[in-house]
Amino acid sequence: MQNSSEKSDLGWVGELAQFIENPSLKKLGSLRECDPDYPFIGNIKEASQGDPELLRRVVSMRVKLNNGEKLSQQEAHELINQLGCQGFYNVPLDLSGYEFDELKLKKAVIGGDLVCNQMHVKGDNHQEDAVIAGNNIQQGMKVGGNNLQDRMKVAGRNDQWGMQVKGDNRQEELHVGGNNNQNCMNIQKNNFQYDAKIGGDNMQIRMRVAGNRQDHLEVQGQNCQRDAQVGENHQPHLAVQGDNCQQRMVVSGENHQEGLQVGRNNLQRGMKIGGHNQQGVMRVVGNNVQRNMEIHGDNFQEGWDFSSPYRYDNHVVIFGDNDQCGMKVSRYNRQDFLFVGKSNLQNGMEVGGENQQRSVIIMKHNDQNPFFISDLNANRQLRWLIGGRNSRVVEKLPARPSWHQDVEREILNGGR
Repeated sequence: MQNSSEKSDLGWVGELAQFIENPSLKKLGSLRECDPDYPFIGNIKEASQGDPELLRRVVSMRVKLNNGEKLSQQEAHELINQLGCQGFYNVPLDLSGYEFDELKLKKAVIGGDLVCNQMHVKGDNHQEDAVIAGNNIQQGMKVGGNNLQDRMKVAGRNDQWGMQVKGDNRQEELHVGGNNNQNCMNIQKNNFQYDAKIGGDNMQIRMRVAGNRQDHLEVQGQNCQRDAQVGENHQPHLAVQGDNCQQRMVVSGENHQEGLQVGRNNLQRGMKIGGHNQQGVMRVVGNNVQRNMEIHGDNFQEGWDFSSPYRYDNHVVIFGDNDQCGMKVSRYNRQDFLFVGKSNLQNGMEVGGENQQRSVIIMKHNDQNPFFISDLNANRQLRWLIGGRNSRVVEKLPARPSWHQDVEREILNGGR
């Protein structure tokens, strides 16, 4: 065993060892240089003035964490919420099953996994600007206020399966190295994920949220939102490297996906939208599958011709098939300046208002047999260039088709 003179020769490591053996305020002051969590050390010095045993409790907590042990709920509350500890540099942190009035991990640095399974936070959960070297695991976590994770960086996966948030879920500029698992997540207000970046898949299957704001979201893998139920869906300039999977998704308000970019297939079969569907200047490398999609308002899938009909930068571009068989649009259908690299499949499509499909280029076949419109005089299909077979039979549709009431009733009932 080293004596005190040998320990002093080891610099701050020796000082730290002496401090652990015999904690004191005097020795604590010299440790500020070796721990960048300066506010935490300052809080300890202030709080220990009236609590002589505080230093020993803090040292005991640190030793437990370094040995891979779990803090008690009271220890975690004192260390994080009361003393404001942010530095867990080389250790994971497990808070599973605990209950807090508020959790204060803003700007925290965690060297391993942060595990909060089945944790209950009555108020706000603060993890803004937190850096997690492992995974952020919060399965079944309940937040009574807002879940605040703006600019949080997770090197591994972000696992929030079944999480319940009564307020807003704020994850603007969230960075996740692996998958973002938010399947079955329930958010009573809004989900803010502006400019978030997901290194793997974005999984939000059966998610429920009043307002979904994912402007400029970037997903390196697949974007999976099958069977999700959303009030307003805002995803302008959503960029997905893999498939965009939104089959049977129910949007009670408007669906904003202007500038959508999909590296593989856009899969929106059976999707139901209560308002307008806005997908102007959409670009899909694979197939656009919107078979049996139901739109209560207008369908806007048009480009803008700023130069000529052969400049595709401002067009809706689908390099594979455009499969919209059985698609139902309650009001107007706008598909001007559409480019389809393979076939345009719109058999059985129904339009309750005006149909406008001008300056359309289809490299293979056009199948619109039959194509139903409520007013045959409101069908504007001008300037089409078709490379293969053109099978088009336009028939009259009743002005107020029966499916309209069914969709409206289902959307108002939350997709049930």
